[in-house]
Amino acid sequence: MSKDSNAVLIIEDEKDLLEKHSKIIESGGYFCIKFASGQKALEYLSKNKGVIDIVVLDLFMKGLDGLDVLRAIKENSSKYGELPVIILTNIASEGIIREAFEYGASSYLLKNQIEDGGLIEELAKYT
Repeated sequence: MSKDSNAVLIIEDEKDLLEKHSKIIESGGYFCIKFASGQKALEYLSKNKGVIDIVVLDLFMKGLDGLDVLRAIKENSSKYGELPVIILTNIASEGIIREAFEYGASSYLLKNQIEDGGLIEELAKYT
């Protein structure tokens, strides 16, 4: 893959939302790599260090959840790289938001914020 465009790895276990969000990301000129599983995304990151510029991550997923993925990325930067992580979720719980930032999240967006370009604006802050 050419590094002419920024690569975004999106992790979302709901197929419809994965497709919807990846189209939004691509409409902003980003190259998008999609995973429905946190575990598979971490495996990809470990084998492709330096390819991804930013991660967009859902919190509540089957199997390895988003907070576990976030913690793994941040605690193992030598394995995965120093990556900004944007949390994209439907959960507006103050406790969960605080926990995500404690684990190293760069941003926290609610899924309903991306309709008006919020996700593209947030990606632009880190790329």
